[in-house]
Amino acid sequence: MSAFTADESRTACHLLLGQTFICPLTYPELFQLLRDSEFVSAVNTTLNGLGYKLSQVGDADNPEVFFCAVMSMDDQRDRQHVEKRLLEMRDQIGAFIDFFRLVDHAGQGGVVSGGEVSFSKLLLAIEGHRPYLDQLRDLQAHKLFDGSKNVTDNGERLKRVLKVMHDQGYLVRRNASSTVYAFTGKIAYLQRIMSWLADHHRIEVIKPEDRSAFQEGLL
Repeated sequence: MSAFTADESRTACHLLLGQTFICPLTYPELFQLLRDSEFVSAVNTTLNGLGYKLSQVGDADNPEVFFCAVMSMDDQRDRQHVEKRLLEMRDQIGAFIDFFRLVDHAGQGGVVSGGEVSFSKLLLAIEGHRPYLDQLRDLQAHKLFDGSKNVTDNGERLKRVLKVMHDQGYLVRRNASSTVYAFTGKIAYLQRIMSWLADHHRIEVIKPEDRSAFQEGLL
């Protein structure tokens, strides 16, 4: 028999409705609870009443991340909400790809859930290879990373880039004082969205007949 409290259910719903992604690195206890059918039922009862549902990326038996998705796109407000989220992500994808390329090229390992990014190791690799310095500098051309535009110190520039990725929910520190980060389960969600956008080439509006992203539970 499942053992969870009403507070745990409320906390999960509050986070999900706030567009927080729940994975083993961000909220390990809640992530485990969300693998329990009775807890999922309790959470969905609340979410469904507000027009949302629990969704996930990953296999049913091996989820990577849980998040909140709309139940229906019949309402114009829901369609506008979905369009806005897709457009925002589309406009940021170039920045994400350039950051992932820098991490991958600088030998930090795969860009996957749980993959680590060490600030000191990444900075050492960047400063030891001119093309990586250029890639770090070029990140500031993206609106997402323009907070590093007037920064000349490579370490400070990299800190600001990592902070953006952390604030966006794609990275989490291994502990409060650590400079070693790990990619959260949200990275799996982003990769699904990127794949969907690649398949559809572009996204300006969500046409009523083209609801595949919604049907896949991505939004």
